[in-house]
Amino acid sequence: GFAECLRSIITAYEDFIFQKLINIARIILNPLVMVVMLNMGYKAIGMVVVTTLFNIVTLLINYWYCCHKIKIKIYFRRFRWDFFKEISIYSFWIFLSAIVDRIYWSTGQFILGIYYGAAVVAIYAVAIQFQGIYMGFSSAITSVFLPKVTALIANNSDNKIISDLFIRVGRIQYIIMSFILTGFILFGHSFIKLWAGDNYGESYWITLCFLIPLTIPLTQNLGITILQARNQMKFRSLLYVLISMFSLSISIPLAKYYAGIGCALGVSVALIIGQIIIMNIYYKRKIGIDIPRFWREIAKMSLIPLLLGICSYIILSQITLDKPLYLGISIMIFSVLYIFLFWYWGLNAYERQLLLPLRNIYKK
Repeated sequence: GFAECLRSIITAYEDFIFQKLINIARIILNPLVMVVMLNMGYKAIGMVVVTTLFNIVTLLINYWYCCHKIKIKIYFRRFRWDFFKEISIYSFWIFLSAIVDRIYWSTGQFILGIYYGAAVVAIYAVAIQFQGIYMGFSSAITSVFLPKVTALIANNSDNKIISDLFIRVGRIQYIIMSFILTGFILFGHSFIKLWAGDNYGESYWITLCFLIPLTIPLTQNLGITILQARNQMKFRSLLYVLISMFSLSISIPLAKYYAGIGCALGVSVALIIGQIIIMNIYYKRKIGIDIPRFWREIAKMSLIPLLLGICSYIILSQITLDKPLYLGISIMIFSVLYIFLFWYWGLNAYERQLLLPLRNIYKK
């Protein structure tokens, strides 16, 4: 409650460096202190105490930062029920969307557990792990844009300014997502076999069923931030409930005949209909985002990963990546080629300016 409020204040003032430094310090120190506690003989209770202490310390640091650096003054006065009602309605739709999202990606394992054994569920679970990591990359970018989008909406900025930001962020996200997706298509099967074993080869195809359609919604994640800033999450949340029900209804028969692949196809079809087709229409007609221009930009950018992917696949079909060293070298060569091609033919002036500090560090 109060801790989340303090974090939200820091986010609203766009002090991301401080917030991320605190998170990094906590991530590093938490396991180190726990290892020391376990070596000293403390068990579950000791770990709970450590976690609680870290929560308290983080709360105090955030409170100090808000009061002394941002100069926030906290008043404990009469409770505003009208404001509480407004926040509750706003939060409900975001909360519902988060809950349904968790259910949406978890029902597959439940269905497979009914019709098949633990082995099939384990194969599907590996794909779910990759899906979670893939979504995490996109969320890390859009999570810092809520204050900026909220400021634009509060200042009654026209749809062109919001569309420009949507496309600009979408391009940056697509550069990253297409790199991960193309790399996984080329090296994912070899990586899974080396990491999890030969029995998990089917996880590669299940993961592709998730990643390919997910690429577009993840590239358009700023749209969710715009909906939050405009308090228009109701439509998306209700749509998510409907596509989750639709996904469940088609995943059950598909899973009975095609196991994990069938279940993944059911999830993917619902994803394409709901989060790509319907949401793009909604963004265009109700939010006023220039979706046709977004797709034109994505189409131009897709040429590089498509051609590089095809050429790399032809070359890799002659090579057996059965050792971690071979796989690592191949991934490094692909990464260098991808960055080189995008730098000279895929990025615009704004995107090159963003990456210029990294280039200068590389030169030094």
